[in-house]
Amino acid sequence: MMSQLSRGQTYPMMTSRSKRTLLRRVPTPSAQAVGLALCVLLGGFVLAQYTTQDLHRPTATTTYVVQQGDSLWSIATAADKNHDPRDVVAEIEQLNGLNDTDIQPGQTLVIPMEG
Repeated sequence: MMSQLSRGQTYPMMTSRSKRTLLRRVPTPSAQAVGLALCVLLGGFVLAQYTTQDLHRPTATTTYVVQQGDSLWSIATAADKNHDPRDVVAEIEQLNGLNDTDIQPGQTLVIPMEG
């Protein structure tokens, strides 16, 4: 069934049955919320797996004596150019039992080698 628009254009009219069908196909807000929650949960799980694998990768280590002007960031970027420096800093902190990024010249650190 066609209805007239201005200037001779036509469009199909929706019957009651087609409106009901259309309404059944639109997700309810609760279904949308459940879908969003599942996406967030799955995304978080995937991200957690990636981060966990990267931080717990088997690595060879070496020792490094901290020099004046060194930071964990500079040591991490020099030690491993293939990984995100944030992950390498976290690994250096873990390997050395550090609670923060404060290091002192002369301090010996265990650092991961580039892998």
